[in-house]
Amino acid sequence: MVLKFLQVNTGRCRAAQDIIHARRDIDIVILSEPNKNRITNNSSWFSDLNLDAAVGILNKSLCATEIFKGAGYVAIEVDQILIFSCYISPNVHHNIFTSAWKEITNLAKIAEKNGKKVLIAGDLN
Repeated sequence: MVLKFLQVNTGRCRAAQDIIHARRDIDIVILSEPNKNRITNNSSWFSDLNLDAAVGILNKSLCATEIFKGAGYVAIEVDQILIFSCYISPNVHHNIFTSAWKEITNLAKIAEKNGKKVLIAGDLN
């Protein structure tokens, strides 16, 4: 199966997210700065601890498992692919960015060692 992805920074705009959600040609959407109301009450969305990054499963035939969530990123698994959605604000201290990036790359390396493919997407500023 070939999965179709879309990655967007919606700037928290509900209308932009509604347009994306209505698309039928996308399997998985990776959002930075999602509209918080659209992801918190929806079981097909997985978000980070801050609600700044999210992955939405638009194709209802896909089964997704949340693997890890941190501040600024969430990782889910779909069909042996570890998918990260990331958002790191340009206003945070460099140490916060470095810490999150180390966590993301460490998880990605472990997944690759276990034979999984890895996709890292988002707005890392």
